[in-house]
Amino acid sequence: MKMKWMLLTCAWLAMPAFAADAPKSAEGAQAAKRAACQGTPEQCREERRAQRDKWCAENPERCKEAKAKHKEKADARRAQCESDPEKCRKEREARRDKWCTENPERCKAAKAKAEARRAECQADPAKCRPQRPATGQPRS
Repeated sequence: MKMKWMLLTCAWLAMPAFAADAPKSAEGAQAAKRAACQGTPEQCREERRAQRDKWCAENPERCKEAKAKHKEKADARRAQCESDPEKCRKEREARRDKWCTENPERCKAAKAKAEARRAECQADPAKCRPQRPATGQPRS
């Protein structure tokens, strides 16, 4: 009898230690997924898109609400950037700089691709995106 109580007490005392490890394993799985997505971002986007489409098929009303909320946030951000474009430009540059410090190889490749595209547009402007009708500025 005394042994049973001792075992129960030990198990009770050890439970917080096991419970503390549970979220870490979930975080580890998410970190592993993020690391895998760094190598194949397009595949991860496709998987997320498929999961979202499946969720929307199962929950059409909640999906509609989520899309409306997302559109509302995007419209608010767009209006904010139209009223203060300099602030948005600085935020965009800061995000790009941070991304470039975290992903130097991909940043270098993206810059090379942008430079090639810029040269192509200068050589043949008809191949590039048209001007925005509202502002007359090129799309960014």
